[in-house]
Amino acid sequence: MKSDPQVYQKKTDSFVNDSGLDLIVRIQKGDLYKSVADEKVPNKPNKRSAEFERLSEERETAIEEIKQKYPESSGFTYHEAVFDFGNKDSNPLARVKFYDKDGREVEQDEDYQLFPRQWMETRLRVYKK
Repeated sequence: MKSDPQVYQKKTDSFVNDSGLDLIVRIQKGDLYKSVADEKVPNKPNKRSAEFERLSEERETAIEEIKQKYPESSGFTYHEAVFDFGNKDSNPLARVKFYDKDGREVEQDEDYQLFPRQWMETRLRVYKK
């Protein structure tokens, strides 16, 4: 492998290329994408689910409706955000042991009414460029 000194002379320690520099300038000017919509969409279904096909179709239909309402050709862009507790759609407290003040383990009530019905939520965010 030959080393060309001219190539090394052109290199810099800068990690920002031209497109990155443009982004930094836009951020400094406050020229950011505007949030237009934040719509809840069905979560991605588990492939092992008996209703995988139906749930996948519902999800795709919901996303397509949003994309028709805010077409990409009009300068809209999309970002899918998934919120969970690190365990997908399962209760994160199911693995936590609770104890009373005497040190005895306390059984958890799975039907506790303050728990949410779903532990994961997916939202499709729409931005205007």
